[in-house]
Order: sequence, then structure tokens, then C-alpha cells
Amino acid sequence: MKICPSLPNNLSVKVASKDKWCKYYRATGMVYRLDEIAPPGLCPEAFHIAYPYCLGLLYGADFGFGNTVTVKCPLPCGGIIMRIESLPIKSPVKKIYNKIKWLINVCGYPADYIDKIIKIKVIKKGEACPYNYEESKYFELNTGDGCGICPASFDAIYPSICGILKGAESGGLCKGKKVLGLCPDHRVNVGYDLIDKDKGAT
Repeated sequence: MKICPSLPNNLSVKVASKDKWCKYYRATGMVYRLDEIAPPGLCPEAFHIAYPYCLGLLYGADFGFGNTVTVKCPLPCGGIIMRIESLPIKSPVKKIYNKIKWLINVCGYPADYIDKIIKIKVIKKGEACPYNYEESKYFELNTGDGCGICPASFDAIYPSICGILKGAESGGLCKGKKVLGLCPDHRVNVGYDLIDKDKGAT
């Protein structure tokens, strides 16, 4: 069974609509290649497995192993094993910035007060893994200051992307337009299109 998805160069994810300010996107129309929707260099399938643990550690979940948890990608034989770790933010500037975001959130706009950095480190790679992971390479969860799409949105739309890559029809309806999916934050309602550069929006 094929687990690791191939990511066609002609397909991209477009931020098609949003109702409010979002820390991940200043405006609509931003476009990301499929190899940019997860932390750069990390297999989207592996990130889809890691994301719930990243989210849990970000907000103080205890998985019984302190500030770390170890998970495996879904490739049955020879995939990767990842160690996910939460670390405190040490930068005084970022601490002040987080205080400002907390005040913004109090005013009714979505701006998480985040006091941790989440890192994903590949600690073991099987021979069957098609990705070239360097030893001790780590990936940082995007919490609004990094590259790529919102991780929560990634988790919401990735199953649809997988279906489309396997031949399923794309699109639901939102405000009369076909969309790939929506972010889970009802206050923002970011909508995403899957763009085929050879055909336009799917």
C-alpha cells in the first residue's frame, strides 16, 4: 500500500477568502506549493501524524513523558520516528510580542498567547522512506511567525488534498464558491482553493 504521497509541482493551495484578520495571512491570494504546506522539508503525511501531539504540547498537554513525545509516521515498514519537544521561549522581544497578542485576543481577534516553541526532530529513518532527512535535522511548528500555512488549517484540509491526489473530486461550497476546505476557527473562516496551474482552480 502506498502511504507517502507524491506532490505534483502543478498543484498549489491558495488562501481564497477570510472574514477577519489572521496572524498567518495578511491578505487573501497567498499561494503555497504542496511541498510548502508542512514545515519545509518535512513529509506532509508525517506532519499530519505529528500535528495533534504538537498542538497538545503547545497548550500544556501531558503525554506522560514530560515535555516530549515520540511518534512514528504511517509508513508500515521503514518510515521515520519523530521526537516532538516543547521548549520555552527565551527571547524578551517575543515575550513582549506574546503579551501584545494576548491583549489583541482579549479584544475579540484570534491571536494566541504562545509561550513555547515546538520542535519536531527525526531521530530514526528507515530505508523505505523516500525523503532525505539529515541526521539531527529538526523542524519548527509554525505558530504565526514562520513560513507555510496555518498548521490547524493544514490538518483540516490535508485529508481532502490526499483524496484529490488519489482522484477524488475536490470542493465544497462556501459563500457560493467551491473551496478545498476551511480553517477550524469560525471567527476567521479562511477558505482554501486547490490551484492547478495548468487548469486554474479545481
